Amino acid sequence: MSEENLEEEYVEFKLSLVGKKKKKKNNELLTDENNINNQDIHINIFNDYNKLLDRALSKMSDKLVEKSTFKIAPPNIQRFGSKKTIWNNFKNICDTIKRNMNHVMTYFLTECCTTGSFDEQHNFILRGRYDSKQIESILRKYLLEYVKCSNCGDLNTEFNKDSITRLTFIECLNCKSKKSISIIKEGFHATTKSDRKKERNS
Repeated sequence: MSEENLEEEYVEFKLSLVGKKKKKKNNELLTDENNINNQDIHINIFNDYNKLLDRALSKMSDKLVEKSTFKIAPPNIQRFGSKKTIWNNFKNICDTIKRNMNHVMTYFLTECCTTGSFDEQHNFILRGRYDSKQIESILRKYLLEYVKCSNCGDLNTEFNKDSITRLTFIECLNCKSKKSISIIKEGFHATTKSDRKKERNS
């Protein structure tokens, strides 16, 4: 093989190497362009999500965004005689939390393991000595179990009974969520003269 032919083959080989390097650069450029396009797509999706979220929040009512202001007066507790306690603003608190007086009374009598009744002014009279801290502690437990919404934490709720299942639900007037509640089991019941009379007659 002559020297001219060798030089020609060497030049062709060198040109082929240069061409391969150029192709590699082109592939790198394409990869970079794809990465940039993917980043643009992600940015566009994120922007679209934020726009949809802002639009949804703007259409929501104020009741769903802000919790209602709910103020409950502290229990007004006084001694009634030597062995009883009277709760003077019991009816007002029951009206504020939208709960039946008998339901709240049953809960307190069960928790305190005692008996009680209402007077003519709808004040709650409990047998036994209880201070305001004890009553407030039980009231707080009642609010958590039978008043407070488990979803949004609002106290603006009410009881609704399902006519088919006969279950009672707490329905939130703020976020419209529902939660079933358990029935209050009757606690301590003091034996009275009428109870003993019924037992003798039975």
